[in-house]
Amino acid sequence: MKINQQFQCEKCEEVFTDEGNCATHEANCCPEETRWCYKCGKTKTWNVKDDWAFTYQEQWHTVNLGRMGYGSSLDGCDVEFTICDDCLCGIVDTFAIEGQEKIHNSGSNADLPTDIWIREARGELSDEEYEEYGMYSPRQIKAYKERFPICDKVIIYEYADGSRGSHCCNFAFGDREGKADRNGHSKCFDCVSFKERTGEIEIEKA
Repeated sequence: MKINQQFQCEKCEEVFTDEGNCATHEANCCPEETRWCYKCGKTKTWNVKDDWAFTYQEQWHTVNLGRMGYGSSLDGCDVEFTICDDCLCGIVDTFAIEGQEKIHNSGSNADLPTDIWIREARGELSDEEYEEYGMYSPRQIKAYKERFPICDKVIIYEYADGSRGSHCCNFAFGDREGKADRNGHSKCFDCVSFKERTGEIEIEKA
């Protein structure tokens, strides 16, 4: 397609100055990517021009172990496969707890000492230890779930774009209906401002 002395691929909208180059590109252009999981059989297709294409790509993983050698049960086989994020996480979750820690508590997520991560995964940490290492403790989560939805200090805020959210004067946050969300919060546990609401929740324009 010619636009102002330039030529544009009708599939991906890339622009060329030469008609021949544009035609060659268009003949081979594939604006969509498709992945198929070898484990569960799930298929996903997306347009590479989608704003969220990069996140879709990160949900699919190609593992290439090369050709297996003598001694392997797969001797002579080229072991390369694609696996979806859910199945990869499912495989990691079958590891011994020490092996799971090597994956989950690594890279930019390496927040905890190894022994603390393992004890947390086993449910062995005290409330104080959770809080010491910057995690929401069971007692904090319990207080948030019980108190936030009924607290008189919680207000729902409606924004000009139609979105909504809720928070209290101490900036514990909830969902669009003024309920506790899945993220949890620490401030409700020892909050001195808590007062049970007697009427309808307040709604304000933000």
